[in-house]
Amino acid sequence: MLWLATVPYLFAGVAVQANAAWCERTKRWRLHAGVPLAVAAVALAAMPRVAAAGWRWTGFWFLVVANCGVWSAYGPLGGQWQRLHRGEAGAAALAIINCTANLGGVLGPVLLGCFPTTVDGLTVLAVLLG
Repeated sequence: MLWLATVPYLFAGVAVQANAAWCERTKRWRLHAGVPLAVAAVALAAMPRVAAAGWRWTGFWFLVVANCGVWSAYGPLGGQWQRLHRGEAGAAALAIINCTANLGGVLGPVLLGCFPTTVDGLTVLAVLLG
């Protein structure tokens, strides 16, 4: 059953390429970043309810759709800084984006570890990070 872990990423790879090609044709970066994220949010919100109702495989496919949505938004969002900043400003913008992402990767687990693993602690964490 370990192969199931690869399914969301295989579908996400196809979705990323399709969304990037469509975004490149239409030149509507915000639309191609926002719609996949909205679809991912709906799928993630519905997934636990569907899985709890006994439809485990349907819940799994909601996870696949959510993964496709999240990864598909990276292309249009990553290309925004190139459109808005040229030359040295573009390089600085990329450095700031990478630095912020790396800080989030370090501080996120630290903040998660600071709060107890009760429902109230995770609620506080979700409010702080949300």
